[in-house]
Amino acid sequence: MVRLPYYLIIIVFTMLLREFMSSASVVLVVLAAVTLFYREPLQKWIINTLCLLIFAFYFISYGKIITPEIGINFLLNVVILKALEIRKYRDEVMLIFGLILLTAAGALFDKTLIYLLFFIASFITLIHYVFKLNDRPLFKKQNIGTYLSISIFMGTLFFILPRVQNPIPFSLSGANEGEIGYRPDADISQIEKLSENDAKVFWVKINQVLPREELYWRGNVISSTDGWNWKQGNTDQGLIRIENIVLPQKDEYRLFIKSPYLFYLDSPSLLEVNKITYSSDDSYSFPSHFVRSANRYFIQKVSNEMKAEGLQELETNLPPATIAFIKQTFQNNSPQAVIRDYELFVKNEKFSYSWNPGKVRNLEEFFEKKRGFCTHYASSLALILRVKGIPARLISGFQGGRFNSYGEFYEISQNDAHAWVEYFEDGLWKRVDPTSFIAPERIQLDYQEVAKNNFVIPTLAAQTGSGFLSNFKMFLGQWDFEFYQFMDQWDATEQNGLLSLLKIKKIYLYLFSFLSLITFTALLFLRTTSNRRQLLWESYLKFLQKQGIQYQGNFTELEKQIFRSTWERKEEAKKIADHFQELFYGNQNKEKEIRQLLKKINR
Repeated sequence: MVRLPYYLIIIVFTMLLREFMSSASVVLVVLAAVTLFYREPLQKWIINTLCLLIFAFYFISYGKIITPEIGINFLLNVVILKALEIRKYRDEVMLIFGLILLTAAGALFDKTLIYLLFFIASFITLIHYVFKLNDRPLFKKQNIGTYLSISIFMGTLFFILPRVQNPIPFSLSGANEGEIGYRPDADISQIEKLSENDAKVFWVKINQVLPREELYWRGNVISSTDGWNWKQGNTDQGLIRIENIVLPQKDEYRLFIKSPYLFYLDSPSLLEVNKITYSSDDSYSFPSHFVRSANRYFIQKVSNEMKAEGLQELETNLPPATIAFIKQTFQNNSPQAVIRDYELFVKNEKFSYSWNPGKVRNLEEFFEKKRGFCTHYASSLALILRVKGIPARLISGFQGGRFNSYGEFYEISQNDAHAWVEYFEDGLWKRVDPTSFIAPERIQLDYQEVAKNNFVIPTLAAQTGSGFLSNFKMFLGQWDFEFYQFMDQWDATEQNGLLSLLKIKKIYLYLFSFLSLITFTALLFLRTTSNRRQLLWESYLKFLQKQGIQYQGNFTELEKQIFRSTWERKEEAKKIADHFQELFYGNQNKEKEIRQLLKKINR
């Protein structure tokens, strides 16, 4: 029964992190749990074989692409493999500590409160059983001072340690070829199918609740095409200007993962980062490198009109036969008429929306297969508009998102990644989403509802997500949002603001931190108490070994071995073991008594 909490912790962690853990990690966790239950370590040849298989699995699956998630999974597998050959119970406990630390570190990429709470509960549980192994209570008056000191130290590290802007250019994880996720370009000719990716990208708290079909989160413009694929052109740079404006009413955005562009509701807006306000050119895009590694920014809508500042390209790079087919099929010339004809065309020809369309290498193949996802439809409509002499471009970003009614914020994941079209008319850029013509469910419903219903509109109860489980998830999501705000808000900007308020120069903070580090290091090296205790302990263990008594990591088992021995000095040896327990776990100074007993035994 003593081991039951460990197995429960492993099971619950595996369930919580099932989306984070690789298949190799899940298999090894199950194998480790079975091995620990039967207390039979695996043979070395089995472990060596598992090592080779794991290396092969990661190399074949990921190649040279090593993300933080993959790295954590790999370290997790190494620790589990070590656990499979362990023969000492105390080592098992410490390795479970390592498993929890690694899985908790991996969960931090998701930045949710539930993982933190479970990690704290698991950590305290394991500490409790480590103390219990040595017949010592975890919570006692003598330990209060230690716990208080640790809390003060951690609080000092969090609030006072100087914060700097993150210089590492992280990128959106999971946006590999064929996987749903935001991309600043639209290279679709080689993608055969899309797979799910539920990684969170950003949260946003806006001043009003909008219908889902109005939730278009703009990323960047893509206007250069080779006749099917799209990439950024010369006019798509998103050049931003600093504005001497204070934003009175603004929406708050928080990025989970660094991306090339910042996202916002699809209309001309002003951006505020680190108390500086910016505006964009007529691409209406905000490159993130202009504002370094900011993951918290504010947006204020200024207009619904997206005006153009210069001439737009009309290149199509389509073969003459395709251009002739388009002109013959779409005979109207006004933007609205061409868009209406396109909608009738894809409906009458029975085009379909699919995550698994196979390779669609060009526009001609798309007309033939009549199947694709959002980027295929956006590319085809933009090309048709250009052939008809109407400037058009693609927009890459997100559509939809899940609204949390408890915290009143939107949560957008990689599964909400989307592409749509802007066409030029009457001096303005106007949005049109061709996906809505063929799969309106993709625009109107949450991604999960669409996926599990195969693009068939579910019942009202399923649409609203009513039920205890959905409400409970929303409730937890609200606290995740508040927790992330608290943890992430204390950044370099907030720290500088507090220092300015207190009229303290930042150089003093660096100086204080440096002196604190030197002091801590000096105390660590000058402290000899633990060294004296270690020497005493090692001399005691050597003395026991001469009597054939081996310490196996458990004071209770050690005392049983001493008691079963025929040694005439076993009472004194047992008393020394008791003193060491008090010395290590009770904060009581028993060194003098231990030395006296050791001298007595040696005589």
